[in-house]
Amino acid sequence: MLTYTQLVESSKFKDFMSQIPANVAVVASSCNNEIQACTISSLTSYDVINPSVILVLQKYSRTLDAIRQTRTFSANLLDLNQSSISEHFSSRIHEDLQDKSEFFESIGELSIPSLKSCRAVSFCKLESIIDLENAAIVLGRVIGLFEKENNRPLVYFDRKYFTLQALES
Repeated sequence: MLTYTQLVESSKFKDFMSQIPANVAVVASSCNNEIQACTISSLTSYDVINPSVILVLQKYSRTLDAIRQTRTFSANLLDLNQSSISEHFSSRIHEDLQDKSEFFESIGELSIPSLKSCRAVSFCKLESIIDLENAAIVLGRVIGLFEKENNRPLVYFDRKYFTLQALES
């Protein structure tokens, strides 16, 4: 019998969570002329009247550090042709690369980096960060939106990449 006090193994929880289809985005911020970026699957809106987003980053992420310092970030939605970009920015190896200019450009006076190629991007000002034991919840006010490509979105499900297609009615 399962009781509420039983601990769930991390691997079983990851298996469970892999069954929830998720968007794929790259979050980016720039601090001291160095771009920090990482792949997330936790982007969602929490207020449409005052357009705002919520996302989760690892507690010791360099991207989170940059967001804390600059108080700005971009959320870049990937399209069906960008699984390699998702893989690239889901690895800590890329964080040691100093020059990320091949991937990013800065648009507007705030110089918030965004991917040169992506489905769409939201530019955000940090509202608040909620620090947890192993992660941080980031709340941001959307200050700009830009649609770049009109391809179908990249989706992550069951540890594989997919895209969406409308069902025939």
